[in-house]
Amino acid sequence: MTESFANRRNSNLPVDVTTFVGRRQELAAVRVQLQRAHLVTFTGMGGVGKTRLALRAASAVQRAFPDGVWLVEFAGLDDPNLVGESVVAALGVVEQAADWSVAAISDLIAERRMLLVLDNCEHVLDACAVLADTLLKTCPNIKILATSRQPLRIPGEHCVEVEPLAPPGPDAEASLETLARNEAVALFVERASAVHPDFRLDQGNAQTVASICRRVDGIALAIELAAGRLRALSVEQLHARLDSRYDVLAGGSRTALPRQKTMRALIDWSFSLCTPAEQRVWARLSVFVDGFSLLAAEQVCADTDDPTETVFEHLEGLVDKSVVTADRTTGDTRYRLAETLREYGADRLDEFNERVTTRLRARDWCGHLVDRMLTDWFSPKQPELLQTLRLEHGNIRVALDFCLTTPGEATHGLIIASRLRHYWMASARSTEGRHWLDRLLAHDPQPSPERLMALCTCAHLTNGQTGKLGAVDRMLNEAASLAQDLEDPRGSAYVAQMRGLAMLFRRDFDQAVKELRWASDAHKHLNDQASAAYDLAVLASAKSANDESDVQEVLHECLSLCAAAGEAWIRSFALFTSGVERCKAGDFSGSVDAQRESLMLRKGLDVRNLMALNIDALAWVAVERNDAERAARLFGATEAIMCDAGGTLVTQGLSAPMHETYQSRAQAALGHQGFQSAFEAGLQMRIEDAIDYALDERALPAERTDKLAGPAGTSVLTAREFQVSHLIARGHTNKQIAAALVISQRTAEAHVQNILSKLNFTARTQIASWITENDSDTGSTRPRPR
Repeated sequence: MTESFANRRNSNLPVDVTTFVGRRQELAAVRVQLQRAHLVTFTGMGGVGKTRLALRAASAVQRAFPDGVWLVEFAGLDDPNLVGESVVAALGVVEQAADWSVAAISDLIAERRMLLVLDNCEHVLDACAVLADTLLKTCPNIKILATSRQPLRIPGEHCVEVEPLAPPGPDAEASLETLARNEAVALFVERASAVHPDFRLDQGNAQTVASICRRVDGIALAIELAAGRLRALSVEQLHARLDSRYDVLAGGSRTALPRQKTMRALIDWSFSLCTPAEQRVWARLSVFVDGFSLLAAEQVCADTDDPTETVFEHLEGLVDKSVVTADRTTGDTRYRLAETLREYGADRLDEFNERVTTRLRARDWCGHLVDRMLTDWFSPKQPELLQTLRLEHGNIRVALDFCLTTPGEATHGLIIASRLRHYWMASARSTEGRHWLDRLLAHDPQPSPERLMALCTCAHLTNGQTGKLGAVDRMLNEAASLAQDLEDPRGSAYVAQMRGLAMLFRRDFDQAVKELRWASDAHKHLNDQASAAYDLAVLASAKSANDESDVQEVLHECLSLCAAAGEAWIRSFALFTSGVERCKAGDFSGSVDAQRESLMLRKGLDVRNLMALNIDALAWVAVERNDAERAARLFGATEAIMCDAGGTLVTQGLSAPMHETYQSRAQAALGHQGFQSAFEAGLQMRIEDAIDYALDERALPAERTDKLAGPAGTSVLTAREFQVSHLIARGHTNKQIAAALVISQRTAEAHVQNILSKLNFTARTQIASWITENDSDTGSTRPRPR
């Protein structure tokens, strides 16, 4: 497995859009804690600044983690079954229909030196605790920084209570300079200056500002909300209103205010400053857990009292009052409610008795969004559509959860989940797609066209899963029966398409060709060009694998349909197959052209696991052109991408025999040392560099060459196999290895056999000697894995 993830960003931390103020002591302390401990948890009340502090701390220590610092956000996640999916999505992993169990994530991370930031764990506390505990036991180089209102309570956890910023004491003699250095005051001044550019801390207002910071108890979010009021109020007016408001909420006792109540009081007061329409919109916006667009806000928040054309006005008012944040960094403005304010809005939504009606509108908005998968998918709008759906992923989850938990709504959920078929695949979320479809199908067993399509989609997402052949057959048999009973020709064509795909995965190419030919004819008769094009692309793959002679004819028909529509996803599949066929026929220039065009299309769609197939196929041509060094580099880049994707398309897919043949030829041409050196060069490429190298044959980036040296033979094994090898060297039995790595004994035995085979050894003692020798040669206890 590669040393760092294929996208090589080494971080998904968000860019700060506001200045970070204070917390110097906490930042210094957490640096020390992360040196000593593998798990540090920031605990504290909502709004105190746990997330912001964690992100700042993670950014500050980023250089210490060569395999990256990765933020996993759980704020909008209520289903503990999706914790693993959230982790691999945050890592940028491209899923190959894998079930991301904790053990699978452990295998993926293995010995990487990385920092995971698990944010807002309180929503899924038990699942996060199991995840963190397992990873810390099985991944020796990982560290975790968590934020939660409650500790995870697992061995080795070091908790850091994040306190509010200490406000100035009630000392009227404090100098202006002393007050300006106070972190609570500095935060107020920074945020006040952002909304009121002429604001300055001076002798006339310094004591009032200090008093405001005391009144809100130094809570970071409370200070920011208060400072935002300076758009419309003077400092003195702000202070007076806070004073009066807290008298009401605290029963006249200012000194005994608990922090949580203080926070509620301030948000109550902010809520009271909004117009009734803004209050309603604030509450309704709480259904969005993943941010929202203006269009989404208009569709969900509008009703007879608040027509669509007025929603923007109310939203703008909430932005002005610092209730809603506007993010203008990428394309169209996207809006977000801080989690504490979103929770407050959700409580108000219940008080207004609008929760069900608002969530129904959110469901309808989601339904309209996924309807675009029918209208816009087979068109030039594919990249834009995928980007939009990825942005709205958390909100789609909420809509599906509503459909699953609300009586009578399961059918709507089936429609949404099944229409997202291509999205689940293109965004590496097939596991999650199956998760929703399995549960929705169980909740809505009635025969219907919606159930028919959901069965086919679930079968599609399940294809290729080990041990799931029976499940696929059961789903397709039921779907076929439904299509017949409902006299639904579209359903019958869809079933045939899925059966053909299933036969392709099982390498029953004759049956695959038969089913797919029937499906393509049926879809053409129904004038469903998108489905017909997909049928033809898969049909061409089956014919290619079966060494039939008319593959290019089928591809020509498929590519013609895609070109006419301006489509990219299916076209990239067809071009890949065309490149394979041209390579077989000795048309190497034509093969390169087809693979590069396919690669460019997949780059635009951001489907990295499929890009690896193109890069691998370009390595074949390099071998044929007697450029084995270039081929080895491309093979290394392919390996890096596929290892990080957790996928097996290159080594176990339809083109696996060609991959093995050409890689063996490159190894023979270069010799072991030469191949390993070039392979390691490709292994170290960032994905952007690998794509550039594959597209225009650029030299390997110079800044990477100093990282390529390594002991001979130490790139033979995967990271997990190195873990097993070290345990063997310590005298562990297979049973002990299984216990140490939290895997089955059968899996441990398989790892041992793979190691013996790869190293051409016959005994475990040889593995132990090899590990000891390599450790001695490198001065390291952990040889570099592949």
